[in-house]
Amino acid sequence: MISIKYLEWDSVFFGLKIGQAEAPYLNECIINDLIKARQTGGFDLVYLFTDNLDSEGQGSTHETMGGPVDVKVTYSRTILPEEEIPSTNIKRYYGEITRKLIDLAIESGHMSRFRKDTRLSPMFIDMYTTWISGSVSGELADAVLVSGDQDDINGFVTLKSNGPVCTIGLIAVDNLSRGRGIGGELLKAAVNWALNKDCQEIRVATQMENLGACRLYEKNGYTRISTKYIFHF
Repeated sequence: MISIKYLEWDSVFFGLKIGQAEAPYLNECIINDLIKARQTGGFDLVYLFTDNLDSEGQGSTHETMGGPVDVKVTYSRTILPEEEIPSTNIKRYYGEITRKLIDLAIESGHMSRFRKDTRLSPMFIDMYTTWISGSVSGELADAVLVSGDQDDINGFVTLKSNGPVCTIGLIAVDNLSRGRGIGGELLKAAVNWALNKDCQEIRVATQMENLGACRLYEKNGYTRISTKYIFHF
């Protein structure tokens, strides 16, 4: 029997009882168990993560739940202790939250499942505003690195260190500044920051349909390590 975990933060923020479940694959039996568990738990919405759609129940999956709201791909880059990364013009940000940082954060989530799902989309802007604000304050990130002047930021990346693994939370480049290599510079600066934290690996997740982001990571030495199909039902 697959269980559904209650997500307190999501439930409070979105004003719905929200849970999360994981399954290695989907078939009719698993789908029926999930539907029963949702009804028993009184959930308004459940995020379902699965590794594989290629099962006997794929037809039932689409009929009962619709297609995935997101296909999440996670990239990883190994960091060698002796690695030397060229210096960049990227700087650590120590200021207050600004309108530009908020706008960039919102733009970074333009393909997010929280924007696609009409039950959650009314809170999408507030969610990404909270995310970048918490990152700048140090609550949700250990560092925010920015491109451009303090008063004219054209890109940023947020970083969190967890032992040997460093995670990129948000990364964005202003629309008018794209094509100038800023994304690559932000990633180089992220590796330098991770090196200073003695991290051995850096990870970042994006949407499979976000081809620009996928190409950026692959161009900068990242390898795809996992794919998750996400349903909201």
